[in-house]
Amino acid sequence: VVKRDKGGPIGLTPYGFINETQREAIRRVFPGGFPGHVKAVIAGHMHRFQAIGFESRQPPHLAVGTGGIALSHVQPPPAPDDPRKPVRVQDLDAAAAWLVGLRDFAAMIVLPVDDGTWTSTLHGTAGEILAVCDSRWPGRGQRRSVCELR
Repeated sequence: VVKRDKGGPIGLTPYGFINETQREAIRRVFPGGFPGHVKAVIAGHMHRFQAIGFESRQPPHLAVGTGGIALSHVQPPPAPDDPRKPVRVQDLDAAAAWLVGLRDFAAMIVLPVDDGTWTSTLHGTAGEILAVCDSRWPGRGQRRSVCELR
């Protein structure tokens, strides 16, 4: 079962689509959440860039779908007065989360850090840095995404 939106922005929802079958499979395999050694969840199908930092022990999620033919709208839509500011989603996979997103063609470089964390940069087509990310940023009380938009 896939719930999806086709076309323009759909309001304050965290995703343009939700794959309920995939979510249930993850819940069955990891009923207590992802194991502690999982430091990030990285996907690439959503035709946009989205970075999620949770206010829980869930690992950050990155969707880097920035290389296709057509890009999708950013979900949830950013604030018009400050589009780089993270958007808070109260209940995203049972936890509060902070999201940023872009609708740009880009590529991401992820670098591991010796302590088991990671950093990354999202580069636009002219080589400019569109976002900087650090797995140490999100978490309880941090009130921030895993990435900052530039």
